[in-house]
Amino acid sequence: MGEARTRPYPRQRGVTAMDEIFRRPGPEESCLLCGAKADTLGVFVPDDPQAFGAPEGARRLVRYCLCKKCRSDFVAWLESRSTRI
Repeated sequence: MGEARTRPYPRQRGVTAMDEIFRRPGPEESCLLCGAKADTLGVFVPDDPQAFGAPEGARRLVRYCLCKKCRSDFVAWLESRSTRI
């Protein structure tokens, strides 16, 4: 895999797309589910990137944020549906 491309605007020079995706939620960001202040960062990587607008052969990462309550509810929901071995 090659190095991520950088662009000078609107990002700062030397900041890659991956740096931008994985930065901590800022004060202006809100929870995807309820709109409260964001606390947690999530990244969705679709199995079919083209269904999410990526060009053929490219990947797509979808960054989202959750508040503490929605994250807790989401984790509880996932755990309730997991199969235990």
